Amino acid sequence: MDYAYLYIAIAILLVISPLVSLLPSPRQKQKMVFRQRAIALGMQVQLASIPTARHNHAKENPLNGIAYRLPRNPQQLKELRNHTTNVAAKVSSTNNEWLWFNEKSRPGEPMASQLLQCFQEMPSDVAAIELSRTASSIYWREKGTVEDVDQILKLLKNIQSIEMQG
Repeated sequence: MDYAYLYIAIAILLVISPLVSLLPSPRQKQKMVFRQRAIALGMQVQLASIPTARHNHAKENPLNGIAYRLPRNPQQLKELRNHTTNVAAKVSSTNNEWLWFNEKSRPGEPMASQLLQCFQEMPSDVAAIELSRTASSIYWREKGTVEDVDQILKLLKNIQSIEMQG
């Protein structure tokens, strides 16, 4: 019996199998769809440390989340020249409770209540929200649907609108 064909088949399989492992998994494909949608809508997507890990100084992977950022327009940048960065993180996923990290830079009322109301409408796997001078950002674990990306954009625009009123 000629084993040449068997050896050739094994050699081909040995060459092809590493290439197959390079293909993205269904979860990776889903994340790519989320990120492409966000970029198409004008958001920036960046690997980032979720602020809860930064503020608790936990020894975690420093890039344990994804930041979806909505950059501010030039008019907003001009008006928010002295803006202090505010970060709110989800304390409890069961009752959707949020906490401001720095009470000194916490927005005053009624803006804080309006912002917290927007936070309540975020997808359930959003871990934190950062409001800086240059952008409004959410830190998302990307476990939702493509419609969540649209919802995030809508809420980030709403948050920026509330900030400009305050």
